[in-house]
Amino acid sequence: MPVLVVYAQDSDQSSSDAGVLVSSPTRQPAFDQDSTKGANSNSPASNVSSQNAKEDNHRDASNDEIIVKSTNAVIFQMVANLKLTQDQIDAVRPIITDTVVKVRELEQKLKGGIIDSKIMYNQRLEVIKEANRKLNPIMTAGQMKVWEDMQAQSEFF
Repeated sequence: MPVLVVYAQDSDQSSSDAGVLVSSPTRQPAFDQDSTKGANSNSPASNVSSQNAKEDNHRDASNDEIIVKSTNAVIFQMVANLKLTQDQIDAVRPIITDTVVKVRELEQKLKGGIIDSKIMYNQRLEVIKEANRKLNPIMTAGQMKVWEDMQAQSEFF
């Protein structure tokens, strides 16, 4: 089965199709910058802790942005090819987001050497099957058939 990895561009441009806005929402910081008040900002330990928190925040924000953009890219393709209604879009969004998150976690485990590629592949298939089971009652039989055909031609996750 061919694999297509969806990478979102790092631009702030938005696209829309059938009235669906495809853009990332305003990014919220992962931590409260005021939480460092009261700490001795002149101490080396405080500076290291603050720098680590900023790096963690950047990684979290980047990961969140990738998840949002990847989710939007998949939903954009679904809207374009399946002609989803707004109610269907609202219903599939959390399923697609959850799937993107789970697949990214598997990719991180593979990258970190926690699992091998065969385990990752099999677990990824299970995640996709679970998503399709959740999508089935939301979409019509015709939409589900087109979605499965789209997945057979190229992977979305």
